[in-house]
Amino acid sequence: MLLFIVFVVAWQVICRVYNVPRILLPAPTDIVEAWIENRDSLLIALVSTFLSALIGFFLAIVIGMSVALLMSQSKLIERTIFPYAVLLQTIPIVAIAPLIVIWVKDSRNAVVVIAFLISLSRSSPTRRPA
Repeated sequence: MLLFIVFVVAWQVICRVYNVPRILLPAPTDIVEAWIENRDSLLIALVSTFLSALIGFFLAIVIGMSVALLMSQSKLIERTIFPYAVLLQTIPIVAIAPLIVIWVKDSRNAVVVIAFLISLSRSSPTRRPA
């Protein structure tokens, strides 16, 4: 905690002493000031993003469990779906997130899809089918 306080104080001092432009590196006091000024819209955005992420997580649980159940009941389905599950784990979400935003067009639905993919890719199978 002490290291964090020293870091924030040093950051504040450097920004003020060297007169660093706010657009380049805002000082901690500038950040707190902006947060206070925009707290209503930030709270709305926080709640919206949280709910979208929760929906994506819930969908990943439902769909992931359903697909896992299907894969456990049929070797054919397992052998068909498994390569895609492995592929889903290898693609970084940062690489495809901009594409998802373009394809989905609605930002709230894009957050749901991205949360779904993150949740699903972290729970995908890692064993090779026999």
